[in-house]
Amino acid sequence: MRDKSFDQDKNYILKQAQIDSKDSLTEKAVPIALENYQLIHNPLKLQDDFFRSLNSTENINTSFLERSYYLLSDIYRLLFADNQLEFLWDGSSHYDQYCSDWSRQYLKWQELLGRCHPNYSKIIVKGCFLHQKQSDKILLIELDRIIMKDLKIQKTRKGQVSVAA
Repeated sequence: MRDKSFDQDKNYILKQAQIDSKDSLTEKAVPIALENYQLIHNPLKLQDDFFRSLNSTENINTSFLERSYYLLSDIYRLLFADNQLEFLWDGSSHYDQYCSDWSRQYLKWQELLGRCHPNYSKIIVKGCFLHQKQSDKILLIELDRIIMKDLKIQKTRKGQVSVAA
């Protein structure tokens, strides 16, 4: 099915900005989750073998965050977007403005969810660092549940997001 939007439709530009920002934002989300995880589970910052291995891990599975990234993208478009372009007086493009606004909100949500829900950061650490493929599906479902509950969102039968009643 083809999108029913015009090239200069705000939602089209915003969606493209979100798609283009995915890799950089998911990479930025991992250290936020790791920091929140350590604040909750190791507030004294003691360096045992487990935390040393987390901090030295180079093979981080950021693709684990794709599903939650797209869920948060959909939620952002639902909560913050209308389809009217606004005048930008600073000379920046709408695309650049939406990239900036979306990036700021996504990272804010990562901080908020990680601090308010101890399991949120724990799930990200498990999925990105520990590479337990057999439990990824369960972790992803729990991540979605936390996001939707905290932001008061529900999915419709067609898989679209809507504000919970």
